[in-house]
Amino acid sequence: MTSYPFYGSIRNAVIPNFRFWGNWGIWPVINPFPSESGRSRQNIDGNHLIDFREAYLPESVEEFGLELNRSKNLFGSGISARLEHFVSSSPGLPLGGPPFFITLYKEEKIMSDLKQEKRNGKGINRRTFMKVSGMATGAALFGGFHFVRKSSAAEGPIKLGFPVPLTGPYGTEARDQVAGAELAVAQINASGGVLGRKVELLVRDDKLKADEAARQVKILIENDGIHLAAGALSAANQLAANEQCKLHGIPWMAVSVGNEITKLPDNSVYTYDEALDTHAISQASGAWVAKNWGKKWYFLVADYAFGWQMTEGLRRIGKELDFVEVGETKHPVGASDYSSYMSRILAAKPDVLFLDNFGKDTANSVKQAASFGLKKKMHIYVPAMSMSARLSGGDEDFDGVVGGCAFYWELDRPSAKEFVQAFRKMHNRLPIDYAGYAYSGVKELLSGVNRAGSLDPLALATAIEGRTYDNYKGSQWWRPCDHNSQQDWFIIRSKKAKAQYDVFDIIDTVSGSKEKLMRPCAELGLDANKPIRVGLIKR
Repeated sequence: MTSYPFYGSIRNAVIPNFRFWGNWGIWPVINPFPSESGRSRQNIDGNHLIDFREAYLPESVEEFGLELNRSKNLFGSGISARLEHFVSSSPGLPLGGPPFFITLYKEEKIMSDLKQEKRNGKGINRRTFMKVSGMATGAALFGGFHFVRKSSAAEGPIKLGFPVPLTGPYGTEARDQVAGAELAVAQINASGGVLGRKVELLVRDDKLKADEAARQVKILIENDGIHLAAGALSAANQLAANEQCKLHGIPWMAVSVGNEITKLPDNSVYTYDEALDTHAISQASGAWVAKNWGKKWYFLVADYAFGWQMTEGLRRIGKELDFVEVGETKHPVGASDYSSYMSRILAAKPDVLFLDNFGKDTANSVKQAASFGLKKKMHIYVPAMSMSARLSGGDEDFDGVVGGCAFYWELDRPSAKEFVQAFRKMHNRLPIDYAGYAYSGVKELLSGVNRAGSLDPLALATAIEGRTYDNYKGSQWWRPCDHNSQQDWFIIRSKKAKAQYDVFDIIDTVSGSKEKLMRPCAELGLDANKPIRVGLIKR
């Protein structure tokens, strides 16, 4: 943890780890240990600012654990738990800093500390004084405490937050993510739930905006009291949701493609990624294309993190294979007119045109590439080919276009057939690849808690790390150093539809075994010989 000395007046808070102690409104702010805790200073409202030498920020804000909403049953809805007149001596921590939330500990723990000190013949030390005086003051004000364990009473559902972009260009994929998560939750509930409790899925629309993703996850944590979270469908939204979960100590399962989520400083002990990252997809794609089609490449790139990272990864594998880059053009996300780019691409005469985009962008760019005759002069490869893009693009324009995917419903593997059958029974249609990511990711979180026997994040991490599993597509493995799932990648070719979802043939499989598609742990800032424990909040 990073230590930041600061001054502050805390009201209505009993603080975890007893790093702070507080004024409950009826107890005068005093400095009982002037020789240890330093000087008092006069606040504008008459309260004293005490020098808390043991404070830790910003991590300690999240160390408070249970937010105010979860504590209403303890003290009543009228209780305030905000830090007032926050004055920091460290740069970047402004006046009126972040809220401090209530967390309570069992009375027996505090009283046992006091009894132990008496048995040892020692006076009451500073820390125990703070614990007991804080308890006594709170009890005087509220008529006694109701002490609970930090894990909370085993009642009510296990809540899993699920923010995805239901509105926006990736709405089709997001709805399939929800459908996959619903199936996982239904199956877990049918088999007894999690820790004997039913699971409740709380879906929220993040509108494909990172700030909205952060806002929705914060609400899910602070107002809805979620225990776990999964979702997102863009690199930026993954990171925004993950950051909120890290701050509050909530396990987060990403179920879409992104590079930074598995890398420091974004990765943590709370962070998991069920999907192959952008780097892995690019390595599988580049190796297959170079072997089968040629090494003169042109990149048409969606101008955001996914597109940049895909292109960077293709260049990386391309250099190993002696490729030649003949051009790159970036386009805005959601572009409808690609005509100005097509003449440039034709003039460059590549062997292969990579469409480093997704969803509607893929559909629109394929349509216009076909209309300009590019399909007759070069191969077109889509590193992440989505079912929604293919369905909206149509038979003629997509015919013969090749790309990659994490899952296709005709995959001839036992677990794939079981997943497709169960999905079809529940939703009366076939799943696409993002349904599989969500299904497997949610199932891993929930089954992991059951194996751990606890909602404790460290116990969950231990239950998941190094696990080999097969939920829907064949063998996968959780790499301990970064909590990323090792798995195969499938090469698919578009064809004329025989039925609504019968639009691809699987023409090859790129194995993900032996971490061959993954970045080395050291490149991510992690130790290959140790499971990730970065960011663990001490309770």
